[in-house]
Amino acid sequence: MNGEAMNALAEPEGYLTEWGAEDLRPLQRRPDQKIGVFRLRAGAVRHLLQPSGLEGWTDERQADRDELAARGWTNEDGEPTAKAVELDRQLRAHGDVLHLSAADASGVVQGWIHCGADQAVVIVGPTQRPSNVAQNPFSRQGGLPEPQADVMVDVVSLDAVPLLLARWGGLSPAWSDLEPLTLVDTDVLSRRVADASEPALPEADADLARLWERPWTWWSVATASREVDLQYINAADCGQFMPRRNDDGTTALMARPCNLVWGDLQVVCRRLPSRSDEDW
Repeated sequence: MNGEAMNALAEPEGYLTEWGAEDLRPLQRRPDQKIGVFRLRAGAVRHLLQPSGLEGWTDERQADRDELAARGWTNEDGEPTAKAVELDRQLRAHGDVLHLSAADASGVVQGWIHCGADQAVVIVGPTQRPSNVAQNPFSRQGGLPEPQADVMVDVVSLDAVPLLLARWGGLSPAWSDLEPLTLVDTDVLSRRVADASEPALPEADADLARLWERPWTWWSVATASREVDLQYINAADCGQFMPRRNDDGTTALMARPCNLVWGDLQVVCRRLPSRSDEDW
C-alpha cells in the first residue's frame, strides 16, 4: 500500500478528498427556486421572447435596457442582436413552455421555461401569498397571475433543463421507507404546506407524525397543455412524495424515490416537441 492510500485511510470519517467529490452529508437539498441569474421587470422579458427593437420599448427601466445590452441580447440602441433573433426564431418554431410551481410556508412561486430547439428562457416570479391558504396552491382553476414585478431570468442550453427541474424540486439522495400515508382530505394537506404549525392529525401514526415534523414544499412541473402535470411534496430527509387523491376524497402520499422522480422529469422533457424524438 503506497503512502497516498495510507493517508486516505487515516483521514477521519466523512473526510472529502480533493478530487472534487461532492459533500453528500447534508443529504437533503431544499427546493431551489433561484434558478434565474439576472433580474428584469416582467414586462422587459418580452425583449427576449419576442424582440421588436426600439418600437417595442415603452416604460422599461434603464437597468433592464443595460442588463439586456450587457448580456448581448440588444445593442446599445435597444435593437435585438443576431443571437436574440436566433432565439426568437427557435421559440416561434416550437413554442414549448413548461410551467413550474412551488409552495411552502413562505408562499407560492411560479416559473416558466420557454423551450426552443437548442436554448431555453427560464423565468421565475416572486413569492406570492395565495389569497386563501386553505386552497390547493396547484389548483388549475385559474391559479396565480403571471408576475407583474421583477422576475429572475436566465437563457440556458436546452440540455440543462432536466437539471434545472431537479434543482427546482430539490432532488437529493434521500430515500423514504415510509408506507403510503393517507390524510383526511386535500384541504388538510394544503393547510400543512402553507402553515408548518398546522397540528398533526389526531389519528396520525408514527410515520405520519415523523413526516409532519419535516419542512414541506409542494412543487410541480407541467407541460403547457397539462398533458403531463407532475406534483410532489419534498419532505426534507423523508424524501419525495406524490399526492394521490383516493375515490373517497382522502389523499394518499406515496413515497417516490428520487431516481424515479428524475425519470418522471425526463418524461416531461421528452414530451416537448423540440426534443420528442431525442434522448436528454
